[in-house]
Amino acid sequence: MDLTALQGWTAAGQAAIAEAARQLAAYGRPLTLAAIPADGSLVPDETWPALTVYRDLDTALTAHAHTHHAMASAPAVRQQWRTADWATGRR
Repeated sequence: MDLTALQGWTAAGQAAIAEAARQLAAYGRPLTLAAIPADGSLVPDETWPALTVYRDLDTALTAHAHTHHAMASAPAVRQQWRTADWATGRR
């Protein structure tokens, strides 16, 4: 999640990030944050799943590229992602 343009965040915003991290972790998907506010307002406690945090988006993308390259030699697994409760047949 790129937070480059974020100037700061409310407690509700932090709670939303924590909930997103928990939901992703439940499906084995880690949440990665790039460019978190430097004000120290993000202080995950023991209730948060593990987060990877990068100082800026370029560093995060570089790390992701290295991880993706290392995984490219593994057999491909096709996955289809959907959000919950999408209405069917609507456009």
